[in-house]
Amino acid sequence: MDLHTKLELVKAPPVQEVLVEDELRGLFETNSKPRHYIGLEVSGLLHVGSLIANGLVINNLIKAGVECQVYLADWHSVINRKLEGDWEKIKKASKYYEEAFKFYCPEVKIVRGSELYSQNDEFWKKTIEFSQHVTLARGSRCLTIMGRSDRETVHLAQFFYPPMQAVDIHELKADIAHSGMDQRKIHVLAREIFPKMGWKPPVCIHHHLLPSFLEPPYSEKTVALGKGESLKVFDRYAITFNGTISYKAGGENVKCPEFTVFDEEEKQQKIFDTGLGQGHTELGLNVLPTSMADDKVEVRLKTKEIDVIGSKMSKSKPESAVFIHDSEKLIREKLNKAYCPPRTAEPNPVLEFTKYVIFPALGELNIERPTKFGGNVSFGSYGETEKAFISGQLHPADLKTGVASSLNGIVGQVRKHFEKNKKLLEVYDEVKITR
Repeated sequence: MDLHTKLELVKAPPVQEVLVEDELRGLFETNSKPRHYIGLEVSGLLHVGSLIANGLVINNLIKAGVECQVYLADWHSVINRKLEGDWEKIKKASKYYEEAFKFYCPEVKIVRGSELYSQNDEFWKKTIEFSQHVTLARGSRCLTIMGRSDRETVHLAQFFYPPMQAVDIHELKADIAHSGMDQRKIHVLAREIFPKMGWKPPVCIHHHLLPSFLEPPYSEKTVALGKGESLKVFDRYAITFNGTISYKAGGENVKCPEFTVFDEEEKQQKIFDTGLGQGHTELGLNVLPTSMADDKVEVRLKTKEIDVIGSKMSKSKPESAVFIHDSEKLIREKLNKAYCPPRTAEPNPVLEFTKYVIFPALGELNIERPTKFGGNVSFGSYGETEKAFISGQLHPADLKTGVASSLNGIVGQVRKHFEKNKKLLEVYDEVKITR
């Protein structure tokens, strides 16, 4: 296989980022069999994000000649209190994870943390040495890799997690470190610290995190703007101000209500809607303080910007994800309820699944619909699909139907496999998955 084809395979969706592409090129030019690693905590039942998205990347890497390793991070699972932090339950569940990945990615090698660390004093020496290069503040910023927000209280053991994960990469002799975008911070840290320890930094591959099917939460921010200053915002937001607000889109003035508040006591909250449809329609917001207003106007914006970690699929919220054991009926029910605003590309979890799962796995999307609604239709690329959806030619209900059928086809083979291996799932009868 030529170099160009290898690079295209590695960068194919659901991969979102390569750090850095020139290094990846150099790796393939100098190493005929580079080594990969992806680390996974052992926790709840696997879903499309944890098995299929990861597996799509792994299988592409294997095609490109890379030796791939799935690292079942049992020590990290205990630190992060997965499966109640119970070693025996984590050990049992790891056998289920191993079976799933060996089925979907037959050529992958499975490694457990407990195997890597067993009688390996050097690992702990290197972990301490790595930690001496990292301040507590820098280490704290990496804690979100564990699926926790910065606001959540963490216990002392969790501060060992980032240096352990970084040293895992070195101990596994991985040339390529692979993860979802949520673990980018620790990979960047490893690339920074490794040269200080005389280690070669890994090339890092980050795939897109599949979102929850639920409507994304609003995020909020407050800014202060002066006369003539502008701010780019999205199409629907709550706003608090003490001046006159106007806005325009695409160079065209858009008619909208303007509210003027003359002092702090009369400050109000209003809802602005441009009428341009939902989604990330970018607008220019112009603030014109009145003569009686302060020089600065306080603007509080509420937008549908997505918190990548907070809005991803969750094992503790079954309605947010398609699990590899879900029946066809359940998959259709979940898709039916999924957030899918018409004529809107972002945020739209159903379209994201089309882009990052359906087309990478199947290469096409087939939709069955009655003749009166246009009849059956097939799409050969994500670009075609998005264009049809935004134009209104493809209705959300029809998109959901097609995606549900495709997802059922993808997970159906895995579901059928585990119907013959139900004993591996018995551990989940013993625990409640909380995150």
